Amino acid sequence: MSRLVISTVGTSLLTNQIDREYESSDYIRLRNTANCSVEEVDKHHEDVATIIQTLKERAEEKLNGDIDDIREASAELNGIYGLYDQDIERGKSDTHLLITTDTAQGLITAELIETFLKNKGLLSTSTYYTPGFSLNESVTFAEGIANLFSYVQEVITSSKNNQHTICFNLVGSFKAIQGYFNTIGMFYADEIIYIFEGSNEIIRIPKLPVQVDKLMIEPYKVQLAMMEVGDVPKSWQEAQKVPSDWVLVDEQEMTLSTWGKLLWSQKC
Repeated sequence: MSRLVISTVGTSLLTNQIDREYESSDYIRLRNTANCSVEEVDKHHEDVATIIQTLKERAEEKLNGDIDDIREASAELNGIYGLYDQDIERGKSDTHLLITTDTAQGLITAELIETFLKNKGLLSTSTYYTPGFSLNESVTFAEGIANLFSYVQEVITSSKNNQHTICFNLVGSFKAIQGYFNTIGMFYADEIIYIFEGSNEIIRIPKLPVQVDKLMIEPYKVQLAMMEVGDVPKSWQEAQKVPSDWVLVDEQEMTLSTWGKLLWSQKC
């Protein structure tokens, strides 16, 4: 049975190419600009753009090495190689979706991984991000995650209709993103994979019989249904009754947060 493999993407493929002993300042610059967009880096951090280009070239060279080199270079590919027991070409019939931030480092990393997988014959590989998504601000992050969830939910539904197995590869990416996708995966993934720290051995977490208490949703079903369609006025008193973690407030309007969308998707 074919898989849909959703991999969260971080920046390890770039940072792993830094010699920490002699290039510690480069590492600090990358860390301090991890949430900068391509435009911000090009306009305000030309030195970082140069560092990223150098690390990209090193990463491309590393990805032409043997399997151990590749797995050491990229957390995401480490998980994917583990998924296929070192024989990555077994994934040619699978679909791979790379989830990244809208940042210079995130997009370059995802580009490198996507190109690598396609060169290995995994042609059904694509990258997705929502514009402006980063960990720079809590509001931006919350909105980005909610938008990501909507897209991922559509992709998963289509894949399940085609009898695909759903796998979440959460070896890479930032901890905040991993945390969200781990929870989402509990409801949507057939398995979630991680890597044991300091090894190439994968941890497989199978689908568990997790269910939402639908009685919790019942009092708010009208509000949630309306917010699923679009924004509602913040002044609407009924909307104000919905638990705050379930909604996003943007000035005078309210809509569903990631958790609100997840709960509402489990209503049936």
